[in-house]
Amino acid sequence: MSNAAIFREVMAQYDSDRAFAAKTAEERRAEVYAKLPRLSEIDKELAGMGALLVKTTLAGDNGGFIGRVDSFRIKNETLQEEKNELLESGGYSKNYLESVFICSSCKDTGYIGSEKCKCLSKRLIEKHFKLSELGNSFERENFETFNINYYSEAINQKEGLSPRANAELAYTECLNFVKDFEKNFSNLLLFGAPGLGKTFLCNCVAKRLIESGYTVLYATAPKLFKKLADIHFNRAESETDAYAEMAINCDLLIIDDLGAEVVSQVTASELFNLINARFLLEKPVVISTNLSVTGLAEHYSDRIMSRIIGEYTLLKFFGNDIREAKRYT
Repeated sequence: MSNAAIFREVMAQYDSDRAFAAKTAEERRAEVYAKLPRLSEIDKELAGMGALLVKTTLAGDNGGFIGRVDSFRIKNETLQEEKNELLESGGYSKNYLESVFICSSCKDTGYIGSEKCKCLSKRLIEKHFKLSELGNSFERENFETFNINYYSEAINQKEGLSPRANAELAYTECLNFVKDFEKNFSNLLLFGAPGLGKTFLCNCVAKRLIESGYTVLYATAPKLFKKLADIHFNRAESETDAYAEMAINCDLLIIDDLGAEVVSQVTASELFNLINARFLLEKPVVISTNLSVTGLAEHYSDRIMSRIIGEYTLLKFFGNDIREAKRYT
């Protein structure tokens, strides 16, 4: 499904949500007015006062204008108090007759003025997750299912500790990254040979933050840079810009398998622009790669490596591929 199709589907859901809110509000008004007829009279009075105040303002009659506004305000407050008392006496909450929007900030439009509401970004990202089937991965790969026993306890002489102890450190670092997400701006680079749990821990981080209400965009490097390259070369297709905006402005960007993409001047430029823009906005990035730091340096420019080495917590993974062990458990 294209970005434009995803956007249209999400906006159609907003239309449906607003229709449901309007229908619910109408049903509630009919219910309450039938039980408490005085409330219907109060609402008509309040609406009439609002219209009269607008007419008075447009007329520009300064003589006694402030006095009339004060009178309107006092009358409005009196009617609101009576309305609230009637609702409570009838067993309803004070806001029972207010529209029931899923997002009160944008009233289920997706926009606050001309700016995208955070709920729209969240819906778009959740749709991308659903289409990528990452939701299924989250059921298997999360902090609760991370099994340290797959890693060897034998000391690695070069590293000075065992793969298991190292994996415990990486697990703790990722867990702390999530716990301190709101308070501390930081980035993670998970690197090492394939099959050692890097993607698993990325999924752990993504799942926990999504459950906490943050927007998380998760993309493999080949797919991410293909989309960004498409945007770069097809500027006329403005709907594709939504993906680039999400990549820059989501709460967390996870780039999985960096180095698996075809590295070119365009992809290298897009990578630097992306991580630099997010750095300036203090928006965290988590990167996983099968390359070593030296291997990354062979693929990417000094300015990219300078940003990564200087601003990312480096988590090295080593040991035997644990996927073999998982096959027999």
